[in-house]
Amino acid sequence: MTTLTPVALSGLAVRVWEGSLTRCFTSGVDIRVCTILVEMHHKTPGFLRKGVHRCKDKWGGFSMEQALVVENLKKSYGKFEALHGISFEVAPGEIFALIGPNGAGKTTALRIVATILQPTSGTAHVYGMDVQKDAARIREIISYLPEEAGAYKNLTGLGYLSFMAELFASDSAVQREYVQRASDITGLGERLRDKIGTYSKGMTRKLLLSRGVMTRPKLAIIDEPTGGLDVGAAIDIRQLIRRTTAEGMAVLLSSHNMLEVEYLSDRVAIIDKGTIHDVGTPQGLKDKYGKANLEEVFVQVVKQ
Repeated sequence: MTTLTPVALSGLAVRVWEGSLTRCFTSGVDIRVCTILVEMHHKTPGFLRKGVHRCKDKWGGFSMEQALVVENLKKSYGKFEALHGISFEVAPGEIFALIGPNGAGKTTALRIVATILQPTSGTAHVYGMDVQKDAARIREIISYLPEEAGAYKNLTGLGYLSFMAELFASDSAVQREYVQRASDITGLGERLRDKIGTYSKGMTRKLLLSRGVMTRPKLAIIDEPTGGLDVGAAIDIRQLIRRTTAEGMAVLLSSHNMLEVEYLSDRVAIIDKGTIHDVGTPQGLKDKYGKANLEEVFVQVVKQ
């Protein structure tokens, strides 16, 4: 990657998030392009990354560090190949979803990125670090929330967050910061003083998600974020995920609920039987295949 220098234009400073970097640079880019990108970000947080992709396509010579780059990733269990050489990228601040039915290979892919599983072949890099060679360093900047994650039911919500904060930080001031951040994100208010055993599934999921992002990870990996939740709780979880990306955190999630992902994700990859069939924005894929929703797109794509 070319060495790049951040700029500030028209009195608007480019926002650079510590850890997750979403930048506007002068590496061979017309100064007017940078101005457009800065103004877009100033007016609408979260849109800078979309402007980057558009301007890169139009003018070229523009570079942005990727949160995740997966290339020709394969995973076999004995003679069964769960992943058949999948490739995709996730930008800082982007919500990227792997969508497909149960058994499609989504969870396997997420576990490899989370450094829990070793790939059979291929590569995955998180902010330039290899998931096999740099696993310990990667774990310092990511969070992983599996579908069946649980919390200690005999602890209060605050007790659980405090316990987890102590695992991530030794400094008491940092611990308090983590707990306060997570408490604000959950939106559970006084219920945080109650035992987790009294929580609904939706409340527990909010607590777990807040724990996953309280340390401000650069990449959050979430497996089936709203699995088994009712409509109201699912909407709350989607809004929670959206809010956290406003700080530049990238999100890689999996779901078999394609209609839900359509409202949540910036881009999606359609995966079935270990193969990614297409990648694009929800609207772009619907336009490409002439379908009304992602479920209909999926049916057509896997039949081809």
